Amino acid sequence: MVVNSATSRAAKPHVLSRSDFASLARGCGSAQFVEFLWNAQRSRRLLLIKALLDNVERRPDLLGPLPGADAAWSVLSQAHQLQPASLDQVLRHPQVGTALSFALRRLAATSAPAASGSGSGSDAGPPLWVDFGQIHVLALVVAARAGLTWRTAVPLRAGRVMLPGLGLIDVSGLMDVSGLIDVSGAGEADRCPGSPGFDWAIAGTEGGRIWLEHHTGAVEVPADPSQDGPHWLGLRRVAVGGQPELTVWLDDLDPFRDFSDPVPPARLTERELSTWQRTLAAAWRIVCDDQPELASALAAGVASLVPLPAAYGWDNRSASTGEAFGSVMVSPPSDATALALSLVHEFQHIKLGGLMHLVTLTGSDDTAVLYAPWRDDPRPLAGLAQGAYAFLGIATFWRSHRKNLTGPAAELAAFEYAYAREQTREAVGILRGAAVLTPLGREFLELMHEHVESWLDDEIPPNVMDLVRMVADGHRAGWRIRHLRPGQAEVSTLVSAWIDGTPPPAPGVSTVVTHPDHNWSQGRLGLVRRWLLAPDELGEVLVRASWAARLTASDVAVVAGRYDVAIEGFVRQLDERPADLDAWTGLALALRATGATPASTALLGRPELVVAVERAIRAAGQVAAPLELVSWLGSGSVPLHNGPSERVG
Repeated sequence: MVVNSATSRAAKPHVLSRSDFASLARGCGSAQFVEFLWNAQRSRRLLLIKALLDNVERRPDLLGPLPGADAAWSVLSQAHQLQPASLDQVLRHPQVGTALSFALRRLAATSAPAASGSGSGSDAGPPLWVDFGQIHVLALVVAARAGLTWRTAVPLRAGRVMLPGLGLIDVSGLMDVSGLIDVSGAGEADRCPGSPGFDWAIAGTEGGRIWLEHHTGAVEVPADPSQDGPHWLGLRRVAVGGQPELTVWLDDLDPFRDFSDPVPPARLTERELSTWQRTLAAAWRIVCDDQPELASALAAGVASLVPLPAAYGWDNRSASTGEAFGSVMVSPPSDATALALSLVHEFQHIKLGGLMHLVTLTGSDDTAVLYAPWRDDPRPLAGLAQGAYAFLGIATFWRSHRKNLTGPAAELAAFEYAYAREQTREAVGILRGAAVLTPLGREFLELMHEHVESWLDDEIPPNVMDLVRMVADGHRAGWRIRHLRPGQAEVSTLVSAWIDGTPPPAPGVSTVVTHPDHNWSQGRLGLVRRWLLAPDELGEVLVRASWAARLTASDVAVVAGRYDVAIEGFVRQLDERPADLDAWTGLALALRATGATPASTALLGRPELVVAVERAIRAAGQVAAPLELVSWLGSGSVPLHNGPSERVG
């Protein structure tokens, strides 16, 4: 199939083969295919540069006090003619894509006319020339790589400028910053009237060396840019493994290394750097041993590793963005396996993001109403597709890795595999039912579906599958009870039937109304993981683990198989706090385990209806004991189920 053409009519289009498309849909993709995606990204970033220059041509004020764009374009063209690799190396740096996209997004978000000579718009943040001025930074680095002599001016953000693939010039220590405004960057207000808090400097290159002159002082980039120097921090490069070798920038400097607005540098200490190197080396051994073909592709596709701050309540946090193709963001991993899993997980996002820059898989439905088995909030169609593909990679990782483990670790890995497999299956099923898939999107999902279904014969211990169903069904019920609302007429009819003592009528359907609680599901999942590794420590979890803050002794009882104790405890919690949503879903799991089918059907099928009816009965001055109410609702002649308009699994 022919997809987006390159930047000129003379250039060859990017042609995606059917075999590569099918391989990608099954979660694979060779190193050669990843190189194809990199070439497509090169074209895309050239188009971003062209879009930036086209906007500057229409509005020269977008570069504010900086030189015009013609000089930057001229040196980019000259460098490419003399030494094409000089431009390609810079275009392949992941954060270049983010910087270019960020400037264009900011312009699109700016609705008010720009102030004369400032290039600033109505949105909050720096003047637009600070972001559009990245074209001069890119041209400077390209000129240096090509050995050209060139002089320009570059924007300073907080007294700093990042040279992609090289490092960070920081003259903030030379400045008098008193009275400056810090809006994710600062400079000397008197140099840029109307743009307080931002600055610029003269910069140039000769003989491959880059220098910068500011009225407070001068900086020269070291001959070996990886080495730190006066007012210079080199971008560190880490290489691990052998065949294949993984070589990445360990990026703690670039302002565009994160998802959102530019961020300041967060330099790793030597000790932290050493820890990252050791953990990455161990993680890479796991990937190479478990999935050698994936390792070759991943080594070709991941170019930047961005350390993220640890987040409260998360064992490990990772992220990636389609704009920064080739970059993985990850918090300090708990161990090598966690980092290996993060690399595999985010590489899935990178591959699918690269594909979606070339072909359209979904329509324009961006309403967040779909159930994602790994998320606590409703998701839009494209977000669910990205997540499903990532979990295909997670399931693949555990499917291989579990074979190398023994004892409790092997049992936990079997759980992780089966759970990720079921999450992927459910999400793919929801996606296959979407009406706004393109033909290619439907083909992609059918191939994913066939691949995951082929794993169903894999042997999983029965006790592990029981725990998988418990966590999966509990999460779905927890999502429904928060984000779905039954119709008022249905609730009123059921309340009347309850008061009259008549059987419940046939159920209706619910609609999505997003609930503000978006971080509620980690407790029981963590409890199951702890049970598989160290069942004797469950009681201690409630007082020691931050992720267990919302758990009760009843949750421990249901995971440990003491279902009668769990039911008694959850009922007591509901007598005291009828709005305790986690107690309702915990009760559902315990009831099903004891064979109380009608009651558990009501609570697992439509828990949002149970809660709404109970609340309405109390409002009417009546009392509905939890066990009596769920047994009555579950006794209806028509089984409770997900209505098609609910758009959940």
